[in-house]
Amino acid sequence: MRILLIEDDSSLGSSLQSWLQMDGYAVDWLRRGDQAAAALATHAY
Repeated sequence: MRILLIEDDSSLGSSLQSWLQMDGYAVDWLRRGDQAAAALATHAY
């Protein structure tokens, strides 16, 4: 399963991404809402 993580705090985003990946998820981590809108338009999450 691919997850879109949107978090602007580097420490929190890095931790969440690492934990999710350790649980077997593919994680795309973005820091801005406009990037998220573009990702949602082009990928299935």
